[in-house]
Amino acid sequence: MLGAGLALAAQQQPESKGVASDIAPPGLPSVTGIVEAGAGGTPGGLTDGTIGWIINSAQVVKPRIAAPQRVRVSQGISQGLVVKKVSPEYPEEARRGRIQGTVVLHVIISKAGDVTMIEPVSGDPALVPAAMEAVKQWEYKPFLLNGKPFEVDTQILVNFTLKEN
Repeated sequence: MLGAGLALAAQQQPESKGVASDIAPPGLPSVTGIVEAGAGGTPGGLTDGTIGWIINSAQVVKPRIAAPQRVRVSQGISQGLVVKKVSPEYPEEARRGRIQGTVVLHVIISKAGDVTMIEPVSGDPALVPAAMEAVKQWEYKPFLLNGKPFEVDTQILVNFTLKEN
């Protein structure tokens, strides 16, 4: 009779559909797919290429990198672009004081080649205004990069030397 009881219990148990369906709470839809990894699948995943399709169908977005509006170039490069160079007038105060030296200016040159911004970086304060006034009048060839003109950010050196009498 005991054998008949085991046979009856075996008939009443629900059919197992895999490991996941055995532990799923009642009321949830049954698990479809393959629980174990097969050829081309992932453990616990599907072997029908679903994951690969999702990954391969995602749109690749390439970020746009904005083209620079201004290019920083060395003082030597910018000197090669000078079309019109005005020499500074030696300030009388600096001449009397026998002041000599170099004034370094930070300059922005437009796409058309005009000086649009000048800031003193270093130099004797007696020489800076004369250097700035002269450089304002300088003109440049447009700086081309891949055939397109760009603003230029550079430094300019203006030398002041007194002649020995």
